[in-house]
Amino acid sequence: AALRDLVCDSPELGKLSAEMEEDIRTKILDDLLYRTIKVHLQWPFSYGNMYGHRLGGMAQCGMALGDPMLVHAVVREFAKCVQRGFQYDGTISETAPGYGRQLLNRLIWCMGFLKGYSDPEGYVDPIDGTSIKNFDPENGLVGTRLARCKAAVDALALPTGYALAVHDEEYSPEMKGPAPSNAESKIYGPRPTQSVPRLLGATGHAVLGAG
Repeated sequence: AALRDLVCDSPELGKLSAEMEEDIRTKILDDLLYRTIKVHLQWPFSYGNMYGHRLGGMAQCGMALGDPMLVHAVVREFAKCVQRGFQYDGTISETAPGYGRQLLNRLIWCMGFLKGYSDPEGYVDPIDGTSIKNFDPENGLVGTRLARCKAAVDALALPTGYALAVHDEEYSPEMKGPAPSNAESKIYGPRPTQSVPRLLGATGHAVLGAG
């Protein structure tokens, strides 16, 4: 909302433009917001647990600015993240269950801004050649991979609701993460009610569940 306020058609911007003999709204868009995004995008993406914050900021900018090119860039990056940021068994490349939960929650938070988004009538993205109508991040191949990543986090959940302390995971019942991933549980889904066998082959974990 704050970003949208900056680019709205406020009469004060018109008054200031007349006083300074410059288009202030354009300067805010081009010299502040778009220049910030351009600087931001010059750095390579790293699909670690903090990546969702970066993608979420881009999503909010795209929606607030009404820029379909930026929205498409976010959707493409989201697809790359669920393909490259996780191993084939769905485990985050950083391996710790807590990191996987953090990235998943942040990706879901980010995609919440775009869910239901449709491009302006007749728009075709010049980079990917597609149009978006009623965007749903849980559909298609990307949605399937996202579900696999959720399942991989849940596979290492204890009945207490916390993750198994493997890799650099810390078993700390008192620890709660910051927003947007401040769930009481350190796993993505509900607490398991039964123990079932699971295999996370890429990570090298086998759960020998028996009831």
